[in-house]
Amino acid sequence: MCRRIDYKPVLVFLLVAGAFIFRVHRIEIPVAWVFDEIYHAYTAEFYALNDPRGYEWWHQIPQGLALEWLHPPVEKLLMAVSIRVFSKPTIYFSQTDPPLDAKTTFAWRFPTAVCTSLTVLVIVLMGIRMFNFWVGFLAGIFYAVDPLAFVHGRLATSDGIFTFFSTLAFYRLYIFLVDYPHKYLKNLLLLGLCVGLAVSTKFTGVFNIFWSVVFIVGLFIYRHLIRSVAFANRAQLEKSAVFHSAFRADYSMDKLFVTLIILALTIINVYLFSYLQWWLQGHTWQQFYELHNQIVRYHIGLKATHPFSSHPLSWPIMQKPVWIFTGHDEFGNELNIWSTGNKWTWYGGLVAVVYFVGLLFARLYSAVGQGVEPGELKGNKKVTHFNLSNINKIFVDFLSPNNLKTLFLLAAYFGMFLPWVLSPRIMFIYHYLPALPFLFLLLALGLVDFAYNLSRWIGAVGVKKSD
Repeated sequence: MCRRIDYKPVLVFLLVAGAFIFRVHRIEIPVAWVFDEIYHAYTAEFYALNDPRGYEWWHQIPQGLALEWLHPPVEKLLMAVSIRVFSKPTIYFSQTDPPLDAKTTFAWRFPTAVCTSLTVLVIVLMGIRMFNFWVGFLAGIFYAVDPLAFVHGRLATSDGIFTFFSTLAFYRLYIFLVDYPHKYLKNLLLLGLCVGLAVSTKFTGVFNIFWSVVFIVGLFIYRHLIRSVAFANRAQLEKSAVFHSAFRADYSMDKLFVTLIILALTIINVYLFSYLQWWLQGHTWQQFYELHNQIVRYHIGLKATHPFSSHPLSWPIMQKPVWIFTGHDEFGNELNIWSTGNKWTWYGGLVAVVYFVGLLFARLYSAVGQGVEPGELKGNKKVTHFNLSNINKIFVDFLSPNNLKTLFLLAAYFGMFLPWVLSPRIMFIYHYLPALPFLFLLLALGLVDFAYNLSRWIGAVGVKKSD
């Protein structure tokens, strides 16, 4: 008897491997400083040489290059390791002195290719854990072939690496929520580690901190309400809730406080540890404070302009792509690199977002309607009442597993790019990259649901015809 082979892990492996090959093939080309590599890759060379100037803001630098101390060091440390492995660390005095070689540009960009390929894996795993295999697999395909993710998976900059840690942080947050109280400390520490790595790569990791706190507090409040309100049908609510851990688990305010303290301490320690090279080089706490003072002053006071900068609300419709590079390859062929998206998946994702937002509002309206008691005639007026004792119906009807999962994805999507609206600095379309995993998960969920409903409709029509 032949043993049935599970093809799904094979498909996932082929997808992630394909995404990696797609990114790493000829990644050394162009052999030139591309876009913000004049900051990130240049600084990574100092890290690779253990030169403290890579962290310091007071040094004179060559024209056309700049030390990147405005963001935390994780992505530059990864590049430094790659430089030590694949090339020879070098201090550059200009963009042409000494001249670049293919080994150097490969070493700069290799960590980004690895991280953006692993992002595909995280998206697939997240889709499988939240819904089913095909949701995760489709979303992984959308990200693997997306032009914006592809371009920033082949550049020695921070955005592709940050997106990996940010997506991983949301995945670990979801696992913490659905598993609680099981594996409590392990899941909480892993969540803190991932959020800490996101913050230690780029300061927009504070978005991850915010949503982690919001959802953890929401979990405790949600379960606290279940205990506090005398529901008529508690068993039904327990069965339908997405956070379906034991009813007797500890959801006290003391436990919430301890949870947030552990999370905060983990994130802080990861952040401080990311500066280990800084501390080993002999820098002081006073210099550490001054470094961050300089970072805050720079970002708040930045008044720079750029012809390809754009408003965050224009990113989903790709109103203004970024012209990353123009030049020629070794054969004299013209090279142009643009940072933009795929109109089919981006616009399709927006349709999915609108659909799920509308669906949730419709379900909320329906659920609230069930909490309104039938009207009573008082004189010539019909008066309706909202009875708090019926609040269990709202919880049962609205806070279902699928609704809460959809809310989670929508919060992650909007939460990773809408806060940019408040930013005083110039912004670019590639800042939308961390929101794409959740846009593609929503698109994949919509497509899978549509295919399922269509197959049911076709089956029903077939049955009627046969009758």
